Amino acid sequence: MRYGFGCCIAPNENKSTQIIKSIGETLITSCIAWDDELVVGCDSGMLHSIRRDGYDGSWKGHARSVSSCAASSSMLVSASRDLTIKCWTGNSKIVATVGEAHELNISAVAIKDTQFASGSRDTAVKIWNLNEDGSCINTSVSRIPRNVVTCLSRMEQVFFQGT
Repeated sequence: MRYGFGCCIAPNENKSTQIIKSIGETLITSCIAWDDELVVGCDSGMLHSIRRDGYDGSWKGHARSVSSCAASSSMLVSASRDLTIKCWTGNSKIVATVGEAHELNISAVAIKDTQFASGSRDTAVKIWNLNEDGSCINTSVSRIPRNVVTCLSRMEQVFFQGT
């Protein structure tokens, strides 16, 4: 097991920085600002929620390292090296799980409302719709041969892919 150290810092009124929360014995592998908190994913599969006034909690997200997180106003999406994607509400309650979403490690996710995209080392970008019953439907797959997906972002109705 690798041991590392992660911490969240913020500027204070003296224009210096202060450590808000340190997370020992794990590596932070992804982070995203979500509403009034910071959510960090770790190589342990844990997700941690940190607010400016301190630590808010943690929960087991995945069986392996969290590789990417994305957030909309009402939902957080996390992806993992365990090949799953999970959708969460603001109270860390799981809404949906997409098992074996890709053939290889998922490297990126992006979200807009209830539609999200996932990208992988298998060169695929998949578009998913989250239904009201919590099911996820894969609506589209695109591949650029020999190009591992390294990042995804969304603006308006278009997903952008980096390779």
